[in-house]
Amino acid sequence: MDNPAIRFENVSFFYDNFPVVEDAYFSISKGEFVSIVGPNGGGKTTLLKLIMGLLKPDKGKIWVFGKSPDSMRRKIGYLPQSLQYDMQFPITVLDVVMMGRLGGRWAGPYSKSDKHAAMKALRMLDIGDLAKRSLAEISGGQRQRVLIARTLACEPEILLLDEPTANVDSEVEKALYDFLQKLNERLTVVMVSHDLGFVMKNVKCVICVNRKVVRHPTSEITPDAIESLYRGEMRIVRHDRLFENGEP
Repeated sequence: MDNPAIRFENVSFFYDNFPVVEDAYFSISKGEFVSIVGPNGGGKTTLLKLIMGLLKPDKGKIWVFGKSPDSMRRKIGYLPQSLQYDMQFPITVLDVVMMGRLGGRWAGPYSKSDKHAAMKALRMLDIGDLAKRSLAEISGGQRQRVLIARTLACEPEILLLDEPTANVDSEVEKALYDFLQKLNERLTVVMVSHDLGFVMKNVKCVICVNRKVVRHPTSEITPDAIESLYRGEMRIVRHDRLFENGEP
């Protein structure tokens, strides 16, 4: 793969001498939409943090656009799996999205270009009309869009999302997936997901993580492969058919 957006070469990472990621060797091309799947505790979030340079590998090398991850962090937008925030804190939707413009500085003042980028991100998610609303006043699905807008406000080239559809209803989930597909026309998208039905229907390649890291075409994700990955029986909906206990 020539000039990949992300490249891992024999990467291993340990927490307190316990291996979380072992000998990971894979690449993600610029402009791909890739899902990371695997059991809880298998190393999915750790993989994202390694891509961002928030964690350093104990072995091996990682490149983002051919450079070290920490030097390319401003080209990456990241939505973590869960965020804790005080719903009573008096902050507007626009204030939240503007945080994505902080970059290497710890505080404002924000420039006109910062506000323009934040409003552009809100409009991309069809929530520009919420800019002056309090974060506490809007719905859970709208708050999730606000948080994604915050990741886009930094105008990234790579978007990393850790379970972006957690705690949202099916209607919001579908709208979010449709938006990510459109966004993928100009960004590399890497999304951790437990929704194997969506993955198998909409994504061409998956990165399976359970300490070992293996990249597969989605067509190779069979019931046997899933059982091996999750080390046990698992029921999944493929949207077009059902696999249960390894049988269609």
